[in-house]
Amino acid sequence: TLEWPEPDGGGLPILGYTVHMDDALGGPLQRVYTGEGRLFMATGLLTGYTYRAEVRAVTAKGDGFPTELNIAPCGPPGRVRNLRTLHRSTFMIRLGWEAPEHSGGCPVLGYAVFAGGSEASMQRVGGTSSASDTAFTHHAVLPDVEYFFVVQVETWRTRAPGGAMRAENSTLLRVVSARAPLA
Repeated sequence: TLEWPEPDGGGLPILGYTVHMDDALGGPLQRVYTGEGRLFMATGLLTGYTYRAEVRAVTAKGDGFPTELNIAPCGPPGRVRNLRTLHRSTFMIRLGWEAPEHSGGCPVLGYAVFAGGSEASMQRVGGTSSASDTAFTHHAVLPDVEYFFVVQVETWRTRAPGGAMRAENSTLLRVVSARAPLA
């Protein structure tokens, strides 16, 4: 299902919309929808492929500028399993985890890692670029400080715009960095 917000018609009323989509193999865009609604249900899409689409508003002047979208027909992936601390010191914390039991039908692209001094202050601090890379070292730590970490699976469907964390498939880990030796 493809849904889009109502665009700016440039002062003209919007008469309808057109949707063009490719074949997920880099082929040309083909018109697959013309109508007044802002919802289109594509059928026959293959799981594991990403389709390129363009939506255009139609006004009295014709088709507007395209809004480009990527469509990945799959569900949300599971949570990473066994999120744990592999090593901690006064200057770094190394995390490890296992891949989720299911990917939601899309290939796993990698993992996003979020960290902060509290759950509310967490921000993306990095990630991995492969499904097989299931470890991450966070270097921005101070001695004897508690940190919160979340590792999330990234697929074409779940890759967060702007790096936003998604609570629906998160597992939280609390780690205290190592205490500095007494002088």
